[in-house]
Parts: sequence; structure tokens; C-alpha cells
Amino acid sequence: MRISILGIGAIASVLTINSVMAAKDDKPNPDIAVAAKSYVDARDDLKQDIIPRTGANEGTLGNTVVTYTDREGAIGERGIYDGGATYTNNDADSLVTAEVVHDFAAAVENLSINNQVLTRVDGNGNACSSGDDCNLWLVGDSTQSIAPAGTFAPLTAALKGYGESATSASECASGYLQSGQNKCGCDAGTQCSSFHIGKCSQGTIVGCNANHICSCI
Repeated sequence: MRISILGIGAIASVLTINSVMAAKDDKPNPDIAVAAKSYVDARDDLKQDIIPRTGANEGTLGNTVVTYTDREGAIGERGIYDGGATYTNNDADSLVTAEVVHDFAAAVENLSINNQVLTRVDGNGNACSSGDDCNLWLVGDSTQSIAPAGTFAPLTAALKGYGESATSASECASGYLQSGQNKCGCDAGTQCSSFHIGKCSQGTIVGCNANHICSCI
């Protein structure tokens, strides 16, 4: 009789373990340490994926940026306005890209207005500054720039080409200085490592082309 009781207990234990391992519940039995696979998978899906290293997503830019909040663990979010669509009230709190700022500044530098100018003249219409006969005013038109070219430099300054003198790579159209020189351009493909690889189609690689500019070749 004693052996029978032990055997029944062992069988009951095996059945209990099997039922737990085969469980399909979203939440495990709180009295048992083993959790169902479906529960573990569901909890794992709630974890954030590993954030990639810098530059890994340059070819697939996002539409928003993450911002801090005054609560730990809580993040904020702001949209990015790149000028590609019509501006709406929803864009009021969005951040603008450098391209939008550049285009706006360039447009302002190209704007001019008509301005009426008064010139003091004599009876013959000749410009003068004093004298009894210098009592007439000639009304003329002139053009005046709202913001002269270079007002927003270096934002609107023209980028320099290969071989032109430069002290910073940001002055160059290629984004690179010649190796060991204060001149624009690239000497080899190895100098184009920061070029947006995501722009290159299959079958091409990042390199320094015949114009000494970093591109897909």
C-alpha cells in the first residue's frame, strides 16, 4: 500500500509539471516558478530594441525627434518640418531642417524693393546741393536690397569646388579637404566614409569620383 501511494504521488507530480510546461495562459500560475513560453515571448516584445550606433540610419531619416520631459522614463516628441509639404498650424511646434533655413535666407538675400529717391536739382535738372537756383526736387526710382548678399553668410555662402583654398571641410562642396592641404576635394574613396551610404544603389560603392567629390561610383 505504501508503494502505491508513492507511485500515485510521482505520477501526479509529472502530470502537474507537464501541464505547466504546456500552458498557454498569458500569465503564469503565481504559485509555480515556471512561466509559459507565450508569456515570456509577450514580455520580451515589450522591451526596446538595441539602439544602433551613430550613422547606421543616415539613409532612412525619421520624421520626429525625441525630447526630454520632466518625468523620468517619459520622453517627448517633436515633428520635423523640411519644407516638403504645405505649412499648416500642426507644424507650429515642429523643428525645421537646415535646408529650410538656408532656402529662406537665400530668398531674403535675393529680395529687393523699389524705393523712391528725392534728388535736389537746379532749373536745368542738374543735381546740386546749394544756391539760389537749387530749389527743385527730382523724384526718381531706385532698387534697394532687403538684405544684401552675404548677410546670412556662411549659411548662404557658395560652397567651394575642388582645388579652391579652404580652411574647413564645411566650406567645400564635397565636404572634404584634400589630404594635408587647405584645398577642397577628395583624393580617395577612403576619405568618403561619412558620405550617406544609404543613397547608393545596389552595385555601387562610396568613392571619390573624377571630380574629386564623394559620391556613389
